[in-house]
Amino acid sequence: APCQPFCQNCGKHLNSYYTVNNTDSVVSCDSSQCSMVQSSCNKEKQCTFSISYSEGSSLSGIFINETIRIGDDFKASEGYYLPIGCTVRENNLFFTQLADGIMGLSNSDKNFVTMLYNEKIIKRNLFSLCLSQKGGYFSIEDINTKYHSEPIKYITINKSGFYNININSITINALKIPLLKDGKQTYGAIVDSGTTVTYIPSDLANKIIN
Repeated sequence: APCQPFCQNCGKHLNSYYTVNNTDSVVSCDSSQCSMVQSSCNKEKQCTFSISYSEGSSLSGIFINETIRIGDDFKASEGYYLPIGCTVRENNLFFTQLADGIMGLSNSDKNFVTMLYNEKIIKRNLFSLCLSQKGGYFSIEDINTKYHSEPIKYITINKSGFYNININSITINALKIPLLKDGKQTYGAIVDSGTTVTYIPSDLANKIIN
């Protein structure tokens, strides 16, 4: 989230800037907290991060240590002292959008849930998103199936920093659009909870439109 007093180029968002009350909480490059999340550093030897997207938006910042509380029911005295991202610069959509924070859940060994697992805060390296017309659930360490009408079906994801899946066909109103050519995979997809539009190659988009 955008932080004060560090943020130099940040927009107006739904919430006020996050106030860092103790500058001693800034994560240094040679600390164990930095190795949890990132390996890049700035000239001040602060642990840093940057995020950029294909449509041109980017943000960057430093890590700070803060008390994190997890769950629907917790006491004010409970929490875990862990590194979080403190945004210093934003541009394009990050600068103008109402939302002011991102939870890192990439398919890698350095995401928020994996960090909790490695620190033995949770017992299973697992998270789930249930998107429902009634709302939905974000769950850590388990799967909430309250709104499910059918059993869960699993699909294999490719090994990368993204949630890549292969697509064999697309069916619209019982009309099947084959995506295999000479028995070989021609299309794949990235499942991304933060994407508000779907990007499709023009040749496939034309088939869908037709």
